Amino acid sequence: MKKNLSTDVVIESVPKRFSIKRGISFFGIGNLFLIFIVLLILFNWSRWFNEGIIYFVIFILLSEVMILILSFIACLKPRVYKD
Repeated sequence: MKKNLSTDVVIESVPKRFSIKRGISFFGIGNLFLIFIVLLILFNWSRWFNEGIIYFVIFILLSEVMILILSFIACLKPRVYKD
């Protein structure tokens, strides 16, 4: 909330309804987290690779779809300004 000194009128700023910057940053952080989890899972790949490759691919695909959906929601979320 800003006050105009000449007329003493209170001017309120309108929060942005859509921010692509916020969505891209969420997408990047989400993918970094997914890469970290995949690297942890791949440490022991020789034990489960033959039977579990399908589950591993499904895990990655579902995680990526979820990150995309949440990134879009992050674009729509209005920013809350602290006073």
